[in-house]
Amino acid sequence: MLSPQQQEEIRHRLRAEQDNLRRRLARIEEVESERRRSAAERAPCSYLDATREAEIARDPERMRLDTLSAELRRVERALHRLLEEPERFGVCPECGDAIPFERLRLVPHSLRCIDCANGP
Repeated sequence: MLSPQQQEEIRHRLRAEQDNLRRRLARIEEVESERRRSAAERAPCSYLDATREAEIARDPERMRLDTLSAELRRVERALHRLLEEPERFGVCPECGDAIPFERLRLVPHSLRCIDCANGP
């Protein structure tokens, strides 16, 4: 089990990561919105062409957006676990061993210990 000081450090890291991911997602969404506006301005009479152009331009951005969104969900679930069940946070659900604090320091949303994460 993590000490109160360790829990506070992990909580701080999770909140910082949550804020960082939210800012990054907002920037990507802003760029996507600007691309759509720009495409519509270049082809005002053809909404379908503008939409198609925007879709093509955003494929890599869509993948990045999906990846960051998934990471944000992992961070938010970890923060929820830490706040709601601090006595169980940092315990591997597969083997029941404590997840080393150094691992949680590096990846505060880790669900499993290193052995279980690496599999058989």
